[in-house]
Amino acid sequence: MSSNPFAAIQGFWGQAETASRIFVSYRRGDSRGDAGRLTDKLKSHFGEKQIFRDVEAIEAGVDFVQALNHAVSRCAVLLAVIGPSWVKIADERGQRRLDDPNDFVRLEIAAALQRDIRVIPVLVGGAAMPKGEDLPPGLESLARRQAHELSDQRWDFDVGQLIETLEKAGIRPARRPRPDVIESRWSRSKIALGAGGALLMI
Repeated sequence: MSSNPFAAIQGFWGQAETASRIFVSYRRGDSRGDAGRLTDKLKSHFGEKQIFRDVEAIEAGVDFVQALNHAVSRCAVLLAVIGPSWVKIADERGQRRLDDPNDFVRLEIAAALQRDIRVIPVLVGGAAMPKGEDLPPGLESLARRQAHELSDQRWDFDVGQLIETLEKAGIRPARRPRPDVIESRWSRSKIALGAGGALLMI
């Protein structure tokens, strides 16, 4: 039996040293749709391997606190997606989720703040920045972080501005094939299709 506590989730984290450069933290009952839209844009620009968004694939028996700490420690920037209900949303018992020491979102952001990883609050759905007194221990400094707003009216522009900020933070865009390489691939495809059509006619 392996002594590595992360062996069961290595495939999920991706390439250990290069994956999860951007960690997207969000609450499902608050901003799932906006987090998904943002993630798609980020993957398109930076490449899928550099984005980490979900913790649902953590396998049974793995300590999720250690797993989250591991994932956060690999990222350069954590985007805390905050919607209108982010502060007050409660669980089935009526307890505010942020007050739960084992809450995923709380653990993710606290781990990043503790490691002095850059945390950018991303406001969606007209949300306002939470105040320090509304945050649990370990998250108070989040209220002092400069936020970035994404509005539906100017979504593409706002995401573009966020992408510029991430590039300035050292996140490199995904490599894209040069136009001549794309043209060469297209030419080879046309030749292959032509040959296939000729064979069918024969």
